[in-house]
Order: sequence, then structure tokens, then C-alpha cells
Amino acid sequence: MRNIWVLAKKEIESYFVSFVAYVILFFFLLLGGYYFYVYVYEVRDAARIMPYFLNFMGFISFLLTPFITMRLFSEEKKLGTIELLLTSPISESDIVNFWEPYCFI
Repeated sequence: MRNIWVLAKKEIESYFVSFVAYVILFFFLLLGGYYFYVYVYEVRDAARIMPYFLNFMGFISFLLTPFITMRLFSEEKKLGTIELLLTSPISESDIVNFWEPYCFI
């Protein structure tokens, strides 16, 4: 489990060094804030609109995920560390078990 924390920390630190992460985060929060305002303004009942809003934010996350992963994969290939990442002593089950407590489905 320690290995996955080291890799996750490295990836997050390297990602937030660049300007791309902030642009993607800005658009995610801008769209989320706008649609939350529109939903609350139209319906005026936050409890009723929350499922729709969370569904929309999940869809936006689904659309923005390729932007994040494409950059990370290209950066790994450019630096020549993709082989190190692919041959690291972390199995798929370690990754799934690491993220399992954070899944709400």
C-alpha cells in the first residue's frame, strides 16, 4: 500500500506544477458553479436538484478525464519513465483495493 501512495503523490505533484491542471480545474468548477446556480435558481429546492447536479458533474468529470490522463501518459513517455511505471511492483488489485474506500457506488 505504501508503493501506491508514493506513486500517487508523485503524479499529483508533477501534475499541479503545470498550468494545465489549473485550467482544467477552473473549467470544472466554473461549469459546476454555473449549473448549480441555474438549477437552484430554477427549482429553488436544493434537495430535489442534487441528483441531477451530481449526475451532470459526473458527466463533466467523465469528459475531462481524458485531458488529464493524456497529459500524464505523454509526460511519462517523454521522460522515459513509462517503463518504470508499468513494471512497478503494484498490481491491479493493489490499485483497486486502494481506491475501493473512496467509491460510493
